[in-house]
Amino acid sequence: MNQINEFFNKLIKLSEKNKYTKYLLIDIIIDWNIPYFQFIKRYLIYISLIWFTIFIYPKSFKDFWEYSYNLLIFILLISPLFKIFPKIKILSKIILLRREIWIIIWNFLIAHIIWFFIKNNINVFDFLNKKIFNLWSFYFWWIWWTIFMFFPFITSNNISQKILKSKWKYIQKLTYLFFIFSVLHVYTLKWDISELLIIILWIFLKILVHKKVVILK
Repeated sequence: MNQINEFFNKLIKLSEKNKYTKYLLIDIIIDWNIPYFQFIKRYLIYISLIWFTIFIYPKSFKDFWEYSYNLLIFILLISPLFKIFPKIKILSKIILLRREIWIIIWNFLIAHIIWFFIKNNINVFDFLNKKIFNLWSFYFWWIWWTIFMFFPFITSNNISQKILKSKWKYIQKLTYLFFIFSVLHVYTLKWDISELLIIILWIFLKILVHKKVVILK
């Protein structure tokens, strides 16, 4: 707590010395007018290119899954929260970056899938065995989240949106199943009940959105 207070005291002193800094801090902290936001939005997707480092550090395929999984939870929870709390400006800013964040998620997951097979020297058809049809096997949920990831992934572009028109939104909604099966996949890896609570929280938020509950109008 003392460190937090010290940090804000430094910000206040800095703002007192420089009027521009003062207005900038007010813009960022209160109004969330982030400097160079459009620049950030335009180039954020290039973060996904760091997956190429997997050629140098093959073991990092697990890290890419963790990054994408955390981003997945983050963006799926932000969307309903934005509709429930429309006045919270930081949520509206994050929503504007939703597409870029999804591109990062997709790229990291592709890297994870490819290098999982390469690193472990596994043939895709090796999954077609009895273990795969076991609900308690993490491979079972792994296959399903891979399937439901594929179609939103290949259609996450302007060309697909123009071709598919109204059907495009329905395909993108497969991300919900992708999200659920991803959480179940992680649950069968860790057997941590908190993973299931994520799904429950998300469903609760979606119900509030469906009921058109709005807080802080």
